[in-house]
Amino acid sequence: MSKLDEVPPEQVKYPGWKDTRVPEGAECQDTLGMVGGRYIRCAKPATVIVALGDDHPYYMCRECARFCVANRGGKYLLGGPSEAVAGKP
Repeated sequence: MSKLDEVPPEQVKYPGWKDTRVPEGAECQDTLGMVGGRYIRCAKPATVIVALGDDHPYYMCRECARFCVANRGGKYLLGGPSEAVAGKP
């Protein structure tokens, strides 16, 4: 269920460092690649907020969040591992 962003990367709205909820209708912002200067995003319903390195936070689905925390050094800002797939960090 991936989709090409409708806006250029510099216009994408990301969550803030102190956001306390994922807005209804938010989609997973984890990327699967880039085509023509636009990201291909996962686009599943977002349920958590994850920060990757020193970059800004991202809305993510549980599956992408779990992968990013386990393999890319991500950290849960909202939702945490208890809401990730199978309750694993």
